[in-house]
Amino acid sequence: MMADFPRFRDAIERCGPQQSSPHPMTFSELRRLVEHDARRSELLIRLLALCRHMAGEMRVPCALIGGSFVQPHRAVPKDLDCALYYAMRDPARTGQDRLRAAWRIAADSGIDARFIPLDADPLVLIRMTAFMTSLYHAHRPGARPPTPEPGLLLVSFDEHDS
Repeated sequence: MMADFPRFRDAIERCGPQQSSPHPMTFSELRRLVEHDARRSELLIRLLALCRHMAGEMRVPCALIGGSFVQPHRAVPKDLDCALYYAMRDPARTGQDRLRAAWRIAADSGIDARFIPLDADPLVLIRMTAFMTSLYHAHRPGARPPTPEPGLLLVSFDEHDS
């Protein structure tokens, strides 16, 4: 079972970034948090393998995680929804082949990943992050929203992770 990470830890008017979503943590902290949850642990192992695949041409410092993975009432998440933030190691390269391969690996691994470039126009970064936040907070038509509605996780990777 996933711990509760609400959108806001207190009344909204008393919350700032430190008391609201996304909740920052390291990849190691998240792994410890879900170590007794077989499905979530397996999805994290797959996410780490994906990041390691990308590490050849790019740096992946963090991920924004949402969806069923962060919903505490979901005993078994369907997949791991995430936005992976990356920067090219060599700015002269685009990494398109590596990204295409990473997308295929993710799709085959139960990871619904979007890739967000850190070294692109800042408006692209802001717009993609805002889109992913809206997407992860949206509800499917006819679906009852979970109570409380979960926030997102901002997971950082260190050199030992990727």
